[in-house]
Amino acid sequence: MGTYSNNPYAGSRSRGPVTFEIKHQDKLDDIFEKLPAQYAKKPVIATFRKGANEVKKAMRSELPGYLKVTKKIISAKAGKSKNYPSLSVGFFGRKAIYVNSKGQQWDPFMLVYWHNYGTLANRQPGHPFKKARKAKSSNMQGGIRPRLFVEKAIQASHQKALQVVENEFEDQLMKFLKKHAVQ
Repeated sequence: MGTYSNNPYAGSRSRGPVTFEIKHQDKLDDIFEKLPAQYAKKPVIATFRKGANEVKKAMRSELPGYLKVTKKIISAKAGKSKNYPSLSVGFFGRKAIYVNSKGQQWDPFMLVYWHNYGTLANRQPGHPFKKARKAKSSNMQGGIRPRLFVEKAIQASHQKALQVVENEFEDQLMKFLKKHAVQ
């Protein structure tokens, strides 16, 4: 079994892994036993990257026009777990700097986060924010209203990404088996 994590934000809760069945599980188990973990995960991560491209395209297309400058922070990162391969897709911070008209510098991740989940009184009620509103702003009304474009992009591309993963996995596995000649 493998997982494909479609987490739109680094550090936030995952929407839950997608589970799929691997046809050549016995061959894959042999590979995992004979090779170091970093080599055995390569075909799985390569497959996940192909599926992640569909999600990245959807995220770029769902971005509101005024946030198009943030599309360069959309990427896929392989998980660091030694037990199972995983890949996170989404907007990742610390990749660029956005400078507004006042000269203030912001991490583009925060701009996407605010516009996706809202700010002040307009915060998305279903999202588990890590920090509550500060006392200073607790009585302020208004704010950026939530647009939830990340969720829309994930829902729109989820099935297509799964199809790509299912179709691509056997090809990647066969390439890997031929390269390492496991009989």
